[in-house]
Order: sequence, then C-alpha cells, then structure tokens
Amino acid sequence: MTTVDGGGRQCEPSGGGPLAGEADILADVGEWELSAENWSRVGELLGRMRSALGAADRESFTKARDHLETHAPPRIGTRIGEPAAVPVPEVVREHLDRLVHDLQDHLPEPDGDGNGVVTAD
Repeated sequence: MTTVDGGGRQCEPSGGGPLAGEADILADVGEWELSAENWSRVGELLGRMRSALGAADRESFTKARDHLETHAPPRIGTRIGEPAAVPVPEVVREHLDRLVHDLQDHLPEPDGDGNGVVTAD
C-alpha cells in the first residue's frame, strides 16, 4: 500500500515481519527534524508501537510503524509558510529510547556469526 505523507511524498511501508528493519527506522527517527505538531504525532505513534509490542499485537505494531514512516521529513527543505523544523524533542527521544530498548528485548539472540539467526540445537 502506498501512502502520501504531509510533504506530498509517496511512501512505501516496510514489509516483512513486525520487527523487520525497526532498528533502522528508529535510528532514522532520531535524526529527523519536524515541526512541533509532527513531533507530537510521532511521539503518539512511538507509544502505540511500544504498547503493541508489549501486547504482541503484530497488526497494531505494523500499522503504527507504517504510519510513522509517513511522517518522515521531506527530502527537500522546509517549504515557505511551513512551521520551522526542529530536532527531536526530549519527551519524544524518551519514547524512542524506551521503544528501542523494548524492541531489543524481543529480538532473537545472534548466532555465532552475529547475524541474529536463532539456530536449532
């Protein structure tokens, strides 16, 4: 499903399981610069992702993650008349850090090759 973000860009939600690529997405979020209003939305989505992860609700987690991706800043700078973009606020950074920590608790332990694959004994 292709969606359009607030900047008019088309976005393809990431595929795969509920934990596929989350570390990359969350690392990107920490580098974003958005308006205060968009940061508020991102904070809410991070909270929804964390709740869904804790409840093992794959569908809700994936929906929140896909919606989060649509909030990525446009690749071109701020357009005339748009609110100023600012780095991640501390309260959103705390949500982000908690989600990353929770996500790490749900990832498989790396095998001997360090590739995150759990092998059968």
